[in-house]
Amino acid sequence: MLILKQSTASQAVLLGPFVDDTDGATAEDGLTIANTDIRLSKNGGNMAAKNSGGGTIDENGWYTITLDATDTNTVGRLQVSCKVSGALAVFMEFQIVEEDTYEYLYASGSAPDTQVAAIKSDTAAILTDTGTTLDTIVDAVLVDTGTTIPALIATAQADLDIITGASGVNLLTATQASIDAIEADTNELQTDWADGGRLDTILDAAGSAGDPWSTALPGAYGAGTAGKIVGDNINAPLATIDTVVDGIQADLSNGTDGLGAIKAETAAILTDTGTTLDAVVDAVLVDTGTTIPALIATAQADLDIITGASGVNLLTATQASIDAIEADTNELQSDDVPGLIATLDAVVDTVKVDTAAIKVKTDDMVFTKANELDVNTQSINGATVVGDGNGTPWDGA
Repeated sequence: MLILKQSTASQAVLLGPFVDDTDGATAEDGLTIANTDIRLSKNGGNMAAKNSGGGTIDENGWYTITLDATDTNTVGRLQVSCKVSGALAVFMEFQIVEEDTYEYLYASGSAPDTQVAAIKSDTAAILTDTGTTLDTIVDAVLVDTGTTIPALIATAQADLDIITGASGVNLLTATQASIDAIEADTNELQTDWADGGRLDTILDAAGSAGDPWSTALPGAYGAGTAGKIVGDNINAPLATIDTVVDGIQADLSNGTDGLGAIKAETAAILTDTGTTLDAVVDAVLVDTGTTIPALIATAQADLDIITGASGVNLLTATQASIDAIEADTNELQSDDVPGLIATLDAVVDTVKVDTAAIKVKTDDMVFTKANELDVNTQSINGATVVGDGNGTPWDGA
């Protein structure tokens, strides 16, 4: 069976021999063969006409046909038949293979041994990666688990110490203390400004001394006077301060987006630091101690399956398989298959001759009555037989 390249044009093959349909022997060199006379079945599909181009005589009843990319577009068996007037039908089969396979087998410079060597090289590289690169990655994970992650945790703790002002101080507690101090100062300031408060008392005392401070500001003071300046530049800012202080108080009570929310977020950070981060670190430690070794063990088991035994080098096992295949191939090449066929053919010929001789003898046998052999007995044990067995009894002479 000839091998052809898939989906490739201009693949010329010989179809024949076409012989006379009367005597079955005379080569027909003058046939007209159109593409519609040439029928193709692609990998078991229904017969259809060749795409284009018929047959051109080569010699002795053999015609050249050229298969194009359409004719060869299906991988598998390609069956070709042709029946034209005046000649017996001709049948041929081809095997269509993928382009890469064809190039691998038949391309100029193709070297399967080189491909095998490349596979061996890749296998060696995989073994090297398994023994060094993967080990390096695992070692790096172990280093991170033993040093890098603890260092990161220590750095985070140091940052918390800077925020809280002391090592080991609870961030929520320190933040609450600062908020409480701000709130105390704010309450004290509000109390000072209240009627009868400390600042109010000071101002009242100053006014009772007959000082101009008792006059309403800015009152009738003219532009540029001290009363006018004090009235315009202190009274309004004090009102603004009061508004700001009220806003601070509102923020302290706001649990959504104010200082109250900061307190909640701080508590959540402490919770994450004490539980979530610890859980992540614990998971990393578990992976390092169990999951990663389990994955390594699974990879080793898969290598054992491939090599057929535990601890066997994959490259060595692959080379042993290649050597065994090569030995079987060499043995097959050294077997005298044509000689064996010739010997068998000679034995068959001898059997045929003996069979023909036996047939000559058996053809002389007469069976007048079914399943009973007619025999003309002339003598028994060297004595001539007389009589006819009918009127005259048989007897020995």
